[in-house]
Amino acid sequence: MKKISLLILLLIPCLAYAEAPYNFAKYWNSLTPGEKVAYVEGYKTGVAEAVVETLSVFHSPHYNKNMPIRDQIPAVGIFEVEDTDILIKVISSFYKDPGNSYIQINDMILLARDKIVGKPIESALQTARRKALRAHELKRKIMNKDK
Repeated sequence: MKKISLLILLLIPCLAYAEAPYNFAKYWNSLTPGEKVAYVEGYKTGVAEAVVETLSVFHSPHYNKNMPIRDQIPAVGIFEVEDTDILIKVISSFYKDPGNSYIQINDMILLARDKIVGKPIESALQTARRKALRAHELKRKIMNKDK
């Protein structure tokens, strides 16, 4: 049930666009530098708050409210990159490739983080492209089902 809810949540930004995949690159490039900073910082804050809330709800023995969350949970790797300007530059460079236009910004943030910290990203980039196409196909099926 949780996986289905998460999938639906991830697809909501795309559901309004029935004919073609949503062009996240076009949207990203339309943002001002300040809006890009706000987007990335909002994402980072949302990740942190979600992790803290999840850990506190489940009373994880690993959660220590007196220690920074990034020191407690390695999976919250977005905090490995503290310089938001660098993340923004890498995301913008990824969106220059038309093959990446339909990758959601949240996936691009994680790809940018991986590239900055030196992880290989080609496989993850291909996965993100396939995910974008699958999301579009699923959205199209949902939209056509109602017709």
